[in-house]
Amino acid sequence: MAVNLEVGKIYKAAMVRSGVSTRGDWEMVKVVEGRKEITIWPDNKPTGLSDGDEFEITSISSVKYGARKRQNGNWQDDVSCTAIIKKASTNSYDFDESTFDDGELPWKMDDNPYSLPEDEQLPL
Repeated sequence: MAVNLEVGKIYKAAMVRSGVSTRGDWEMVKVVEGRKEITIWPDNKPTGLSDGDEFEITSISSVKYGARKRQNGNWQDDVSCTAIIKKASTNSYDFDESTFDDGELPWKMDDNPYSLPEDEQLPL
């Protein structure tokens, strides 16, 4: 398995962490596929992301391939990038209410969306 990041694609944030260091505010977002992972250091922090959120990469400014020592003493490859990311829309489509014409519907859109127009009311 491989982790492949592309501009314009949607990814799931496996882990999101942020804080403040001597260098200033920081935030990291990990994308994981199996045992492979890439850490994204957002240029546009804070992103508002939480663990499990979906996000889109809008641009990638740099990529780094290095290594880090694990707690068990073994070295592990470390791939990271700096990028601009944004939280993915929670809607699967964009809906513009201003283009919606409820006059085309066979019922009135009032407090009860299931009500019929007055002239079509059913006797009780």
